[in-house]
Amino acid sequence: MRARHLAITASLALIVGGCSLRPNKVMEANEVQTIAMLRSIAFAQIAYSATCGSGGYARTIKDLKTPPAGERSVLELPDSAKERADGSLEAYGYVIRIAAGLAAQPGPADCNKALTSSGYYASAEPVTPGTTGSRSFATSADGTVSEVAGARAPSEPFGAPAKPVQ
Repeated sequence: MRARHLAITASLALIVGGCSLRPNKVMEANEVQTIAMLRSIAFAQIAYSATCGSGGYARTIKDLKTPPAGERSVLELPDSAKERADGSLEAYGYVIRIAAGLAAQPGPADCNKALTSSGYYASAEPVTPGTTGSRSFATSADGTVSEVAGARAPSEPFGAPAKPVQ
């Protein structure tokens, strides 16, 4: 009987212990998917600049995902992504934004007549810090994704305490 009680107690400890780790695994998954999304944005910006952007970068998510007439978008968004009223995007427990970069100059109008810039800044901040993510991320025209612990994305120019994502 004692052995059975110990086995049940050990099983419960494993179940409860496993449950307490689950939120961390969800945050880690959100962070990995968000890093991948920022890398996709960096690649999409390169494609956009070379085609529709006439050498300039998109200043908004809407501009980046709007394709030239009769073509596909350079930015594929996950089905779960929600566009927000402020033009940002909510995906994987993060709010993702695109804007002109810190030292960016105005660029030419794109193929859809939207304004472009000579650089961009894309950021991702957790919707609920500590629950949906514990780190924030950003990238710019050089394509490097940088991270920092906390709710606020690294600002340009990227430097300490921000570090490149490995």
